[in-house]
Amino acid sequence: MRKLLLVFALFIGFVASAQPKYFRTMYYGDPSQGFTIGFSEDLLSIPFSYQLYYSEIDHGTNIEDYALDNEPVGVDRTVQLMKGMRHHFVRLKNLKPNTFYYFVVQYTGPAGHISNVSDRFYCKTMSNNSQDPISFVAGGDSRLNIDEGPIATIESITIRKEANKMVAKLSPDFVAFGGDFTFANTEIEWIQWFKDWELTYSNDGKITPIVPAIGNHEVLPFGCPQCDNSVIHNLFDTPSKDNYYAVSFNNNLLRMYTLNTEMTIEGAQTDWLLDDLANNRKTLWKSAQYHKPMRPHEAGKSDKNDAFENWAIPFYNEQVRLVIECDAHVVKTTWPLYPTLESDGETICGQPVDHNFARIDNGKGTTFVGEGTWAALRTGDDPKLWTRDLGSINQVKWVWVYENEIQVRTVQTYKTNDPEYVNNVETLNNDSRFTIPNGIALWEDQEGPLLTIRNNGSTPIPNNPCETVGVKNLDLFPSGMVVAPNPSQDGIVNIRLKNTANQSKVEVYSMNGNLIKTHQFTGNFTKLNLGQSKGVYLISVKNSNGEFLEKLIIK
Repeated sequence: MRKLLLVFALFIGFVASAQPKYFRTMYYGDPSQGFTIGFSEDLLSIPFSYQLYYSEIDHGTNIEDYALDNEPVGVDRTVQLMKGMRHHFVRLKNLKPNTFYYFVVQYTGPAGHISNVSDRFYCKTMSNNSQDPISFVAGGDSRLNIDEGPIATIESITIRKEANKMVAKLSPDFVAFGGDFTFANTEIEWIQWFKDWELTYSNDGKITPIVPAIGNHEVLPFGCPQCDNSVIHNLFDTPSKDNYYAVSFNNNLLRMYTLNTEMTIEGAQTDWLLDDLANNRKTLWKSAQYHKPMRPHEAGKSDKNDAFENWAIPFYNEQVRLVIECDAHVVKTTWPLYPTLESDGETICGQPVDHNFARIDNGKGTTFVGEGTWAALRTGDDPKLWTRDLGSINQVKWVWVYENEIQVRTVQTYKTNDPEYVNNVETLNNDSRFTIPNGIALWEDQEGPLLTIRNNGSTPIPNNPCETVGVKNLDLFPSGMVVAPNPSQDGIVNIRLKNTANQSKVEVYSMNGNLIKTHQFTGNFTKLNLGQSKGVYLISVKNSNGEFLEKLIIK
């Protein structure tokens, strides 16, 4: 009798360990036509089979009713061992756009001797209409804050949970997660991470899809010596084993690029990016996420020069208007930027250059936000000349994408002196997700709580000579002098010389030879207001280095 009870207890234990857990949803193809459902099981379980039942109608856990609506589907991919668990992925396809789908998983033991059903969850497909806006949350670095000491390490567990609860409060269409899920990439940490991720579920079981990027803590040797890129691919079934990929939303309203700063950037990854950007120029808005920032705003972090050298110019040329970065554990927003070849100085039109970027207000610049404070936190202490603002709070970016603009808000996710802060934030739903909930705290940079990006790139903007790369690139001065903008719309121009002079004299002539203006300056730069009517003019600059001539057109 005791042996029978022992066998029965062991069997019940195996059944319990086979119960699907840690549900998450992702995208593998067109988000308007399907989504991937992932779940895990303990390795101690005996082999069970899994069937997923789904429907547009909520049948609770009644698999017979689900089966009347759709045939059950099996597992498309199984990862036998990753982080102490077995992981299964079901890729639902050919679904209706903008529709809620409810689902359960039936798990059955050997020879069908025992069968159970999971809890009921649901997820929504994205729209296939570019006129329907998108709401998404972006951030990263939910890892333990070990590098800030024991107290911060303990507190970071709570902070991560509160950020996850904020996701449930905001009811976004998806979460763009920028890497560093855990600190040491260990089994126990990942199990806890998945448990905490369940806090992103709504109270009635809605699961928000995650679009994951890989961080440096996913490839650390002490957590998984041979993992490389496989952790994120095997835990979230990303479309690429190398974890760089793109997903288009709402009939090309938005294309989100997820890039990998933890592998070689030059070569295959950048070649793919350039090809994909060129092939998706009809997309209204492009955005990118990756882990390590090109120009971090925390002094202890190094510049990511290979990312800058390979991605910054394509971002600008192909109108990637919003980039989300992580890793530095600070809060930052920038002005729209364009890349230069030089690290400092000024552009030919006088904009200050800092760390290879200059501000540009022509509706084409790339705005960078970040930098990953889902749980870990540092002091923002390295602003640039083009930084819009910088801070140090736990936060996520809340992004609304419309046809005519992108709105970015920074949502505080944790308050040390108010443990009930997130609990007291109003809960949104699918219908109210584009409203500001009562009780929420929005970080205000120097311009306020809202960052707005306009001009989605569908209307090309003429090239501006002021966008030329930095002053030390001598190819910019074939005649020893640059006059810009040229043509000029208002008669106001900037004159920049290749070489500095103690004293320079400017003379402006009409094309019939009349001297109409003189001006003197020192150094290699001056601004000139001609105040002239439309026409063609000749500008002469004389100094100890010689005489330099340029034609100027005023339209």
